[in-house]
Amino acid sequence: MPQAHLRLFVSDEWPRWLKCDGTGGAKSLSYMLGFFSSAIMNQKQISDLKFKGGRGQTALFTYNGSRLVLRNYLRGGLWSHVSKDKFCKLFKSARRAELEFLLCERMLRQGLPVPVPQLGLEITTGMYLSNALITLQIENSLNVAEIMEQRPLRTDELALMGSTLALFFKAGVVHTDLNIRNILLTDAQCYLIDFDKCYMQDSDLESRAVQRMLSRLQRSFFKEKALRPDIHFEKKDFEALRQACLTALG
Repeated sequence: MPQAHLRLFVSDEWPRWLKCDGTGGAKSLSYMLGFFSSAIMNQKQISDLKFKGGRGQTALFTYNGSRLVLRNYLRGGLWSHVSKDKFCKLFKSARRAELEFLLCERMLRQGLPVPVPQLGLEITTGMYLSNALITLQIENSLNVAEIMEQRPLRTDELALMGSTLALFFKAGVVHTDLNIRNILLTDAQCYLIDFDKCYMQDSDLESRAVQRMLSRLQRSFFKEKALRPDIHFEKKDFEALRQACLTALG
């Protein structure tokens, strides 16, 4: 069996929740590897553990006082029948955790509301690698689908979502999976999450790219309504969101 190799990358500020002796080297490496490989399975080390996502790829938990999200990168479609979580290392796109980690750091430097990455992991075995990423949870937030389960979206929330999307579009961010579960709302802020396979251009986006992402978001609203007719959503809600976005774009 090929030997597995580990590669880690951490945020600029050493994660305060990560216990280590401060000397780096083998002890720190061993600790971090141990965390990734066993912490989620050993609930004595963590609290408030719950899983989200249809394939169980995301774990939310509290560790040493910090509320965190761990996401494993899993394959979809036909490839998932061949391998659940392994990607061919010959392709740059296989380094999913690193690419998302660096993209989030870049967006944060530009003041965009995204999750704060803390720790990423790649494990390479032969020609294949697996990825995982830990970010800070966005406190007191619900995604749009969760809100619509409970009540209609307010006018100010729709306007906030539209103006926030405009910030990302002006910054050149292409979100390849913009949907109602990747938009979080708190009492005062709107966030985008899940930037796997997303990227950032050096200039603001062309109108076609903006319309493509808004159309994808619109489909996710209508798909949810078709699957669950009892949710609180009407066509005019998305039109208000779209208009707020286009107005903010100028």
